[in-house]
Amino acid sequence: MENDKSSPLGMFLSEAVDEGETLMLIPKECLFTTGGSPAESTDTCDTVKNLAHHHELGESSEFYPYVNYCFDKRHV
Repeated sequence: MENDKSSPLGMFLSEAVDEGETLMLIPKECLFTTGGSPAESTDTCDTVKNLAHHHELGESSEFYPYVNYCFDKRHV
């Protein structure tokens, strides 16, 4: 799949980068996780349950664009 720019889930570089170079910084509050503190659960099923919960919330979910994309069958 290397260099397959038709992949809907890929990111591709347009130029070389140095080893260890930061490509993207994502704030922790933007990560989609279990919905609780890491101390509450490390079970990945809790993340799936949280995804289903936000899907049920629809447009009122703060993660709506991401959740909508996850459930959109056009890109599969």
